[in-house]
Amino acid sequence: MPKVSIVIPVYNRVPLLIECLKSVRAQSFEDYEVIVVDDGSTEDVKQAVSPFRVRYVRQEQQGPPGAYNTGIKAAKGEYVAFLDSDDLWLEGSLEQRVDLLDQYPEAGFCYSQAYRLSEADQSMTLVHPPRGPATIRDGEAEIRSYLANGNHIFCSTVLARRNCLEEVGGFDAGFRSGSEDLDVWIRLLKKYAAVSTPQPLAIYRVHAQSFSSDRELDEWEQSNAKVIESILNDSVMGHRLADMRPGAYFHLYSELAARAKGRGDLRTARRYLSKAWRVHPAGKLFSWLLLSVKVHLPRPMLTAGSTAKQWLLRRL
Repeated sequence: MPKVSIVIPVYNRVPLLIECLKSVRAQSFEDYEVIVVDDGSTEDVKQAVSPFRVRYVRQEQQGPPGAYNTGIKAAKGEYVAFLDSDDLWLEGSLEQRVDLLDQYPEAGFCYSQAYRLSEADQSMTLVHPPRGPATIRDGEAEIRSYLANGNHIFCSTVLARRNCLEEVGGFDAGFRSGSEDLDVWIRLLKKYAAVSTPQPLAIYRVHAQSFSSDRELDEWEQSNAKVIESILNDSVMGHRLADMRPGAYFHLYSELAARAKGRGDLRTARRYLSKAWRVHPAGKLFSWLLLSVKVHLPRPMLTAGSTAKQWLLRRL
């Protein structure tokens, strides 16, 4: 039996999937199985993965939650790692996370820092500010961090105990807009501690058209609000976290404004900024003002500023 089952859901994007699989093959830790779940792709995924040591599972399209659950059900390992088909693992990623879970048996899962790779300009930045050494925190402390700062746990950095995933019921098929992983982390954190490392162990791709319509942004807002309310209405910890409601929604609306701004929809960005200000006027004022300036400046000024920034970065 393998120590780790690696679940990679995929829908098309075969060239990125091949890069992803190469990053797995380069890992120093070798006691694993790879389960590629083809979620109804129109491209020939089966042929593309044939040179790699993988178990290929095809299903009718169910979306990410269904693909993740199919992978968990097929898994044989003690631990389950998730890797989105367009993301990459860095050298030693799997070994370091296995060591973490082995070291902290009270943790239901572990996660790491990551790099964010922008498809638009190929720039790569840390997802979070640098932190101290590997840390274990109880579930409520992790949940508080989410309410204060948003989702800080990226799916492709997570290694979880399979029995813990099965205990909380896996992924919820009701989530269709990118919050299905967050929902699982929160349910795990209601029962278990988590351990994290500041070492960047994955590269997370940000695609230019991640949110291409108002409907997708609205769905993302609703799914994140569903997670927030599941925390604040929790019978055990909800009353202790009630005062964090304004900050949680301030962060959610600010993030939505940033995403709308990123796709060039400044009108929608202004709408979300207004909601952020109304829900929590005393929120992170500097960040709100900075984004507000960006969404109110004329587009030519924004373009000129972005061009100047890239020119300077190339010369540093």
